[in-house]
Amino acid sequence: LGKPNKHPIDILFKLYWKLIAPLISFIRLGVKGVTISEIYRTYRRLPKNIQLIKLVEKFFKKVEWREKLMGGILIISAWKPR
Repeated sequence: LGKPNKHPIDILFKLYWKLIAPLISFIRLGVKGVTISEIYRTYRRLPKNIQLIKLVEKFFKKVEWREKLMGGILIISAWKPR
């Protein structure tokens, strides 16, 4: 899960996790599907992707990262120094 650096794209992801994903999961799973709304609370607490990358770079020697889906997915690989 990533939080895009660009504000307009971030708004789209907020809307998706707050409204669309819970609605779809409720339709598919009933009351159990409502728990998907917890992802929105996690999303709100996430730092922007660039801030998260800088934080990881403080603690790891080598860091590689990729963004997918306009920044909605952040893949980070990090290696500790020996």
